[in-house]
Amino acid sequence: MVIEVAKGQAEHAILKGVEVPRPSSGSYVYTDISPDVTVLLYSGIKGDMMPHTWVRENKETKGRVFYTRYDAKELATNEVVRKIFLRGIAWALNRK
Repeated sequence: MVIEVAKGQAEHAILKGVEVPRPSSGSYVYTDISPDVTVLLYSGIKGDMMPHTWVRENKETKGRVFYTRYDAKELATNEVVRKIFLRGIAWALNRK
């Protein structure tokens, strides 16, 4: 299992300055994502990468969504995963 930063997303507020850790759990298999989703991280096997961490903003309501595939064990044991998660929540709440 590998993880990659999506093209052009290394400077996104959630990922900026973070060395992205490899996930310990598998990926969901899905390829049909909404056009207003911005994928930040992809994970999987080279040649078969799936969205791992993404954000979405509703253009009309400005409501925000943050999603990550990192699991609860990774949140509890990995400081960088916690940083990504907390930054994602802050982004969704439109906070710094």
